[in-house]
Amino acid sequence: MYLLCKFLYCTHHHNISVPSNFLVVYVLKLLFLLLGSCDDPPYISNTFRDHSNSNLFPAGTVVKYNCMGGYELIPGISSASVTCQKDFTWSEQQEFCRSKHITCEPPAHIANGQDNRGWKNVFLVGSSVSYSCNRGWLLVGESSIRCTAGDGGTPRWDAPVPECKACEPPAHIANGQDNRGWKNVFLIGSSVSYSCNRGWLLVGVSSIRCTAGDGGTPRWDAPVPECKGDSFLHHTRMTEFRKGEQVSPTETVSTVTSEDNLHNSQKSPLSVE
Repeated sequence: MYLLCKFLYCTHHHNISVPSNFLVVYVLKLLFLLLGSCDDPPYISNTFRDHSNSNLFPAGTVVKYNCMGGYELIPGISSASVTCQKDFTWSEQQEFCRSKHITCEPPAHIANGQDNRGWKNVFLVGSSVSYSCNRGWLLVGESSIRCTAGDGGTPRWDAPVPECKACEPPAHIANGQDNRGWKNVFLIGSSVSYSCNRGWLLVGVSSIRCTAGDGGTPRWDAPVPECKGDSFLHHTRMTEFRKGEQVSPTETVSTVTSEDNLHNSQKSPLSVE
């Protein structure tokens, strides 16, 4: 103790003089370094550390953070702090603060339609975007979506972006043809007509139409018809049919040609719908 006091300019009463205070601090710092200390606390975005002149962080030291102006603690975080652990590393760091003006990511634009965002590119919680489709296209999904805070404090839209849909291209038929040509987009209200090659019987409706459907999804109003041949005709007594007579629970005669004229190239083929 005597040697230490002499080194620190102690008085006879062991009172430490003013110059020796700096040496005490210096020696203590050296002791802390020998004992171990964490590095400087980590930088965490949108925060600032509680004011402290200390440059030493022994195990167990807790460093607290405050949110910068315009930011607030993320819901669910009770304390914004990190701790120097026994291995002289800082405890797990995470984002503590979020903007008070939280926003959703800009929602997607839709093909064959439009929305009402205009030039807007910042979507605060509570804002909404409405969608509509071009003429002939059906909006599938919610027509308006809203930016919400979300369950974990991360803003999100309350519903997926809707789509503008048309009917799927209808099937082609064997031994027959339709009038679609090169058309491959079938909007609400469009139709496709079918006919069979000579000597084949059209079973089903001769024309189908694209409709909105009951569930809000575009669909055809009837199944695609079929062209049936001799095997079908062999089991029916076509000479007894009359227009409008039911062939089966789902098939009705629409055009009748006698059995004797089926193979006459000048006669029209049979048709059932």
